[in-house]
Amino acid sequence: MPTVTYPSRQSAHALVALAAVSMATLSGLVNLQSAQDYKTQFAARDAWQRPEEVMDKLGIKQGSVVADVGCGSGYFIFHFATRVGA
Repeated sequence: MPTVTYPSRQSAHALVALAAVSMATLSGLVNLQSAQDYKTQFAARDAWQRPEEVMDKLGIKQGSVVADVGCGSGYFIFHFATRVGA
């Protein structure tokens, strides 16, 4: 009777981690196009939203730690990331 060898627990964890990274990468590629679309839409919004002025008033500068809770469409996320150096 042949002996059945199962992968070690460590190997199984590595495969799960690889699958998770692969899914995250695929998701990131799909979202990259979406982010480019948002950048175009957000450029028009900058005129009335004035994100630079808002960040100045909030004291957000290079190296700041920022959490955008309830971020909706993520309009300020891109501005925050650029300002803090992410």
